[in-house]
Amino acid sequence: MATKKTPSARKAPAAAKAGANRRAELRAQQEAAARQARRNRVIVVTAIVVVVAVILALVLWGVGKANKSASSGATATGAQVTPPDGNSTDLSQAAWITVPGTSPLKSSALRVDIHFDYQCPWCKLTEDTYAKGLEALANSGDIVLNLHNRTFLDGGSGMDGHSSTNAAIAAACVDYVDDSKFYAYNNVIFVNQPATEGTGYTDQQLTVDFPASVGLTGDALDKFKTCYSGRQTQDWVTNVEQNNVNPVNNSSAPPAFLYGADSKLYQDPTDPNRTVYYDDPSKGTQVGVNGTPTIFVNGKSLSLGQLFIQQDASSYPTPAIGTDAASVLALLQQVANS
Repeated sequence: MATKKTPSARKAPAAAKAGANRRAELRAQQEAAARQARRNRVIVVTAIVVVVAVILALVLWGVGKANKSASSGATATGAQVTPPDGNSTDLSQAAWITVPGTSPLKSSALRVDIHFDYQCPWCKLTEDTYAKGLEALANSGDIVLNLHNRTFLDGGSGMDGHSSTNAAIAAACVDYVDDSKFYAYNNVIFVNQPATEGTGYTDQQLTVDFPASVGLTGDALDKFKTCYSGRQTQDWVTNVEQNNVNPVNNSSAPPAFLYGADSKLYQDPTDPNRTVYYDDPSKGTQVGVNGTPTIFVNGKSLSLGQLFIQQDASSYPTPAIGTDAASVLALLQQVANS
């Protein structure tokens, strides 16, 4: 798919102390929500996804590939580490990295879970269009932004066999060495996504060009290069994929499932369209999230049809809403309250 020229990436500054306070606030909020969830016993979320037919057809490009095994083709040689902003140090629960913010979380903060693959063209379009607004909302404490970094496209036909994994390892390594640079690095990867699907990213880009563009220098850069060359976050990345593509229960709920929702997802494996149904076991087998981009707001689905307008297959998608923080927050609140 042809892509427009994208804006340059932005830095996401955050002091180490602020990051630690932020994680403590997040843990406290999650524990409070968990207590409320136990009082309510069961929350059943029913989401009806309305997507423009042309957009749906393009999303399905990625769905069928999620069931294929992705292999990086490389062996980790370094001691394995977990990113500090990851949701858990237990690899059986690894599922996302929370973007560090710069302000305390608001009591009304929304949880936004985004599933993406660095080789996915529609993920790039979503990121390039809405990253600035999402970053502002994360920094203002209006949202908790959880990034589920998926790698299943490494197993797709015609795709580079390890590039999604390599990019995910690099991003997790940046969070490990300097989490204030994590979201900026994530954005730079998408900005520089190859125009030809499947070409992938080079080690030069991941370890030299991209770190330089986000200002990763000195000891942090050296530590990052050691992390990447030893593939020290490979176990994390591998488990994130497995824990999202499958319906794995969240031991620190909410949300009930690690993919970011309380709803159970069902899919008929014989359905060529791979349609996903919510909380309806009559429709097939329970699954995790197997298409990107997939977005949940407080566990409710936000569709691409709510983000983009595309008249036909030959026209370029345009934003369906304003891309500023206020417009994005209004849509997120609408979805959360639906």
